[in-house]
Amino acid sequence: MAFTASSSGEENHRGQASLNACSTTIVLFGVAITAPISDSQIDDHWTIKKKLHKSDVDGSSRLLLGMKAVEKHVLPHVGDFDKKIGVEIVFYDVDTKTEHRLTLKTWITKSYTLIKGWRKDFVKRRGLRTNDEIGLRWEEQHGRFEFTLLNKAEIVFF
Repeated sequence: MAFTASSSGEENHRGQASLNACSTTIVLFGVAITAPISDSQIDDHWTIKKKLHKSDVDGSSRLLLGMKAVEKHVLPHVGDFDKKIGVEIVFYDVDTKTEHRLTLKTWITKSYTLIKGWRKDFVKRRGLRTNDEIGLRWEEQHGRFEFTLLNKAEIVFF
């Protein structure tokens, strides 16, 4: 049985494909199958990664984000930010190609939260659960924040 795999894209100085690859080719029994790789599948591009906690997906209706991550990767792109009122942010779900509006506010723990739509537009619509891993990033070309589901949590049956 013959099996080889390769990636298209730029090659580094060792002749290996780099992470900038835009497709993967698998050759099985002499037949080449090429599949595109989207940016959302390369998780190194996601500046904020979070494994969801129970409080992110239960009835709390908010996503809690760390202070340092928001101050480094979010606040530089939102303009004026009033900690009490918050600011509305547009998120584009790259997996479902849909746009959603959430409000970023500060939390009593000096962390930040995304509210007003998190539960309905993401938790329920996407079926998010505890231990799912999500990614967030600023997308410069379109001037928007993007969301993806990086890893779905395993379902454990007892």
